Amino acid sequence: MRGASADSLHRAQQRLDGKLEQGGGADLAGGLFSVAGVLGSSAQLRRTLTDPNLDGEAKVGLAQRLLDGKVSEATLDVIRGLVSSRWSSARDLGDAMDDLGVRARIAQADAEGSLDEVEDQVFRFSRILAGDARLYAAFTDRAASEQARAQLATTLIGDKANPHAVALIEHAVRRPRGRLEEAMDRIGTVIAARRQRSVAIVSTPVDLDNLQRARLAQVLAHMYGREIQLKIDRDPGVVGGLRIQVGDEIIDGSVLSRLHRAERNVAG
Repeated sequence: MRGASADSLHRAQQRLDGKLEQGGGADLAGGLFSVAGVLGSSAQLRRTLTDPNLDGEAKVGLAQRLLDGKVSEATLDVIRGLVSSRWSSARDLGDAMDDLGVRARIAQADAEGSLDEVEDQVFRFSRILAGDARLYAAFTDRAASEQARAQLATTLIGDKANPHAVALIEHAVRRPRGRLEEAMDRIGTVIAARRQRSVAIVSTPVDLDNLQRARLAQVLAHMYGREIQLKIDRDPGVVGGLRIQVGDEIIDGSVLSRLHRAERNVAG
């Protein structure tokens, strides 16, 4: 998001974080996801709640009438802040609710000590999608209902999966906001931000031992100036040893090798 929407989202995140200090992240996420779904299905409601010519109090009043008794008071308070803010695009309001819902779920997982498990299960689901074209097509089939896609995801990840991971994955396949893999990447980005670190997806034809992982993490930390967490993706089709993705940037093994040699030379 840019401009007014970015500013509004930042303020909403601060408001949400204040609520999360009191707990209830799962409930907040559920409410925000639900309202985002309603906005996604009603262009008229989106336009009304983001109309810059409509008084903020009027928009808050409309939201309150629509949602009173349907979401928690904490969720409603976050939404009041959202609809009273300015948005560059009508769709940005629903997208902001999605982002805040993900943030709330992840905060709850962190509070319960299950963030590692959630992160691992979300990552594994992403890799399964990336490696199976037929499965990816099933999840992105516009003829399939949101419920059907969510049920497919639940079947795929199993009944023993962490409930926060299930909720995040189900929401991503219901409302991907563009490409599904980008929706999954956004979840990973929020988890990394929660830990104040970045994630590198390392595709390699063979597994890396602990020493290799430690050295690679050290080289990447030197490159980016911050802690980097490695996510290893075994892929026999990778050519050149390693393929590493940090955000939108792709690094191949030859670049890493040159950097590592330079570091050894400097170290003497």
